[in-house]
Amino acid sequence: MNKKELELLEIAKKIIELNKNNVPMALSGSLMLKLRDIETRRPAHDIDIIVEEPLCEQEEESGYPILPKDFKMSEIDGSRSQVESMQFTQKNSGLKIDFISSDERFEEISGIACGTVYNLICAKIFYMLNDKSHESSEKHRLDLEFLKNKIDINIDEMIEKQKLSVMIFPSL
Repeated sequence: MNKKELELLEIAKKIIELNKNNVPMALSGSLMLKLRDIETRRPAHDIDIIVEEPLCEQEEESGYPILPKDFKMSEIDGSRSQVESMQFTQKNSGLKIDFISSDERFEEISGIACGTVYNLICAKIFYMLNDKSHESSEKHRLDLEFLKNKIDINIDEMIEKQKLSVMIFPSL
């Protein structure tokens, strides 16, 4: 990990620790891969954190994550009653932290709760196939292409299964 990624990791650890009594959280994304010594196509530039349950319920502020004081909410995605993702941005640096609802199991890596590589690959496939932004979809496609020779998961087979499930169950 480079110096910036180590700084991001420290911020992520602090956030996970601050929230451990409220909502179980775990590191995900490029930073999680770096922590596992899996080479990535690009350096980590943000923090992705998965949460075990919806981030907030309708009209209930207590579901928001606890963050260092210089972060402000910049984006929410999901319905009014169940937020699927939230993004916070640090005022001075522009650092973004994405919180994503997930029902996956967490694993401890180097003393930090982490999501699984398998579920990260599943998420990247979903974004590649479904993201409305071509730029985002392409970013995930390139990430998956790069990871094919770095991990022991058959990514091509997973993509084909996802495409088939969309053809069979188009409304899901």
